[in-house]
Amino acid sequence: MIADRVSDRAITSPPIRSSGLAVGILAGCILAVLLAGCGGDASPATTETPEPATETAAPSPTLPPLASVTPVSAAPAAIPAVNEAPATAATPIPVSNDSPPPTPVQAPDAAPPPLPTPAPAVKTYSAAQAQAQINGASLTPADLPPGWKVQSDVAAAPDADAISCGWLTGRTVANLPDDPVTAFLAAKTLSFFSNAAAYATAAGATDCAARAVAKLKSPADIARAFGTLFVDPNAVTGALFPYPQVADGSFAGTLTGKVNAAGTTIDLTVLIVAFRKGNVTAVIGSARSGATPPADELTPLIDLVVSRITANQ
Repeated sequence: MIADRVSDRAITSPPIRSSGLAVGILAGCILAVLLAGCGGDASPATTETPEPATETAAPSPTLPPLASVTPVSAAPAAIPAVNEAPATAATPIPVSNDSPPPTPVQAPDAAPPPLPTPAPAVKTYSAAQAQAQINGASLTPADLPPGWKVQSDVAAAPDADAISCGWLTGRTVANLPDDPVTAFLAAKTLSFFSNAAAYATAAGATDCAARAVAKLKSPADIARAFGTLFVDPNAVTGALFPYPQVADGSFAGTLTGKVNAAGTTIDLTVLIVAFRKGNVTAVIGSARSGATPPADELTPLIDLVVSRITANQ
């Protein structure tokens, strides 16, 4: 029977790989007005040759000798003076069609502009703070109902993208029931797991989150992030899952595919809720065989994890 073949190794949840989720126009106008003087040249006078006299001219009267001419007084009589004040040169009055310039009005003193609000300082976390955040973001049996145990608990290894984003530390924890056979037969949840990564800054976590979204474009890409959990990642199907936003941003979806449970191939549906809280990115999920895990199982766990991350920020 299938039940006999499902053991503590029924759902092997390997570590999820950590990845971060305006010519100036010169207008010149030159106007040249050339004024030239104008005038006419005077025509030369015409000299006429007198015609010779044809008749004998009458004798001219004899003029008295110059000495007998009475000389004219040497100086002319003076012109009587007129009692008028001498004319004074009039000062020209400038005529202008322009109105006098208006007297400028002094504007009232304006209030100085408000000082700009300084940008908040970027908070940078230390490695010790990051470790406390990761521990708070990890699910362990103490967070679950009775009857659960740790299947695997490993430190997540960063990739090149994560390192460039300021990755500090990461952790992946997978839990399974004490009695996986019974849980399988009863169509109960077979796994609760968590994956978290902490970065030096919230900007680094945001950057890596955007890079992860760019890389995980298909269900197969996401399935491969689970390592060897699914037998054939290319055959895995995915769907968005309606879930309220978590923390600073989140994504929820399901993956369905075949897994190897202690030699027996079974269908498994994984529900994941990935989110970012400040400088921490996390994935909280659960898995069931033949059915989608209920969201109400994850909600209290997600709330718990978010509160613990916040307490360490």
